[in-house]
Amino acid sequence: MKKIMFVLFILSILLCCKEELILVERSLSERDGIAYLTSYDLLDNKRLAISFNDIVELINIEVDGVSSACFRVGSSFILDLPKGVERGEKIQISFTVRKESGSISRASLTLIGKNYDIPELLINEVSILGSTSSPDRIELAALSAGNTTGIVLSDGIKGCEKYSYILPSIDVKKNDLIVVYWNKSVEERVEENGNYSVYYLDSGSRTTLQGTVGLVVLQEEIGGRILDAIAYSDDDGRDYDGYGSEKIKVAVDFLFEEEEWVDAPIDSSNVTASRVLARLPGFVDTNTADDWFTTAARKSTFGEFNVYEPYE
Repeated sequence: MKKIMFVLFILSILLCCKEELILVERSLSERDGIAYLTSYDLLDNKRLAISFNDIVELINIEVDGVSSACFRVGSSFILDLPKGVERGEKIQISFTVRKESGSISRASLTLIGKNYDIPELLINEVSILGSTSSPDRIELAALSAGNTTGIVLSDGIKGCEKYSYILPSIDVKKNDLIVVYWNKSVEERVEENGNYSVYYLDSGSRTTLQGTVGLVVLQEEIGGRILDAIAYSDDDGRDYDGYGSEKIKVAVDFLFEEEEWVDAPIDSSNVTASRVLARLPGFVDTNTADDWFTTAARKSTFGEFNVYEPYE
């Protein structure tokens, strides 16, 4: 279900959001006999499915400024778009409906084409206490080919995040690496390293990650399926099961529900400005702290495959 903000007759929504549906001013709408949208979805980037709270007559549709009359009656409709929407492409669509009582409602949507070619990605290396010489970075490893349009990398979920970054369109192949600089401006570039490519990206964030207690979360789109996530803490004696705040604990509980994290957090007590967190070589992924080790920043492998050289 999606979040829908209904203010009188105007509705403005981003399709990529997949949060719980909230009907604002529903009692006002019911009292005044106004029809309102209850759900929507872009199907295969070619069709739009919409549903209303009551039976309505769909009388007009406008796509990117081109209007056409449409006379259909019902509470749910599947509308064929004039042209397919490319992944990441935005289009504007508006429509007008009328109830039997004569009341008219108008809605306007911003639709963003979905990415149906999501690669399998893992969070592979993280610098969480960066310095000038070793800034905060997150490395992603591609375990399959695909396109990264719309994939979201953030330092939290469920309200505890400080910053989220939407990846651009990159056609990755298996074993490619993506290094996202979190709090330092860098020139975006791609480098070839033997049989794999390394993409260096600037997240645009000018704040650091959340320190030695936090999360890193990778989702296929805003509010979408989790591709990978990690949770880390430097002290299991902290409140809220070692996470230090209710917000982070709520987020971790959600990861548990999604089975994207299933054990105690990664121990970050040894992490400093000169030490980083790295996944075990071979892309080991059990969604537990056992997949990770701490290594000296000078031995970190951002842009290369990980080597097991733990900090002693």
